Amino acid sequence: MRKLILFGNGLGRALDNSFFQLEVALNSAWNNPAILSEPQKELIIRCLPGAVLEDETNVAPKSEADLDRLQRVLAACDEIAKNETEDGASWLTEDGKLFPFAIRSYIHAAASYFHLGLHVLPQPFVDTLVSYLLETRSHVATLNYDELLYRSFVNTELFRGYSCMIDGFVSAFSAENLERYHPSRQSYYLHLHGSPL
Repeated sequence: MRKLILFGNGLGRALDNSFFQLEVALNSAWNNPAILSEPQKELIIRCLPGAVLEDETNVAPKSEADLDRLQRVLAACDEIAKNETEDGASWLTEDGKLFPFAIRSYIHAAASYFHLGLHVLPQPFVDTLVSYLLETRSHVATLNYDELLYRSFVNTELFRGYSCMIDGFVSAFSAENLERYHPSRQSYYLHLHGSPL
């Protein structure tokens, strides 16, 4: 019987708990001057709750709740920007116009952190899972940082020529690439969030 298998961050945490933590990735991106300038950091800090600012040594976002708050501000900026007029009048301040680029750069860098490690899943685990997925044509959804699993699957029969799993990516993501022309033998690999893909 076909199943849906959900993976969170447990795979990475089981391999290297100190590397695969959200706060570590957030700090890595925060402390990289090639990602964020000091003025960009200030824009992000202004969107966070006051409790974050109490830690003078590290004012980087620390949690999913911080990222959720930043995402809501980003969505608001995007919505307001869609309603800008051509006469030059703007609803957003200059800082508001700069915020979307800063937060997108930061979040992309934090998500990419997990793709830069040298960690790999144990081959017996991968082989057993690939065999199961080929046999059952079950779906896979990843909730966090799926590089370990995705990299393990890419060069297997799972992703060979649309024979089993499809994820919407060919050279870039497209909804049309999620069309299953043979649903009985094709399953989905869904990158739900946390992936820089």
